[in-house]
Amino acid sequence: MDLHDKIVDFLRSEKGGRYCNECILQEVGADLEGVRKETASLGNQLSSLRVNRDICARCQASKNHLTMAQ
Repeated sequence: MDLHDKIVDFLRSEKGGRYCNECILQEVGADLEGVRKETASLGNQLSSLRVNRDICARCQASKNHLTMAQ
């Protein structure tokens, strides 16, 4: 399973939760730069994903987040 699939699977399993790249990194076990590139790419490629400034569901920091549309 590549990084793209790991991130999509994680976000789908969280049913619309908002997560920062650092917390996604903890779930998928990749390097931070790879996660940043992939989440930016996913936000542009998939209509069901959105990148918004919000509070991360895990660390509670206010950052840009990738979230699954509900």
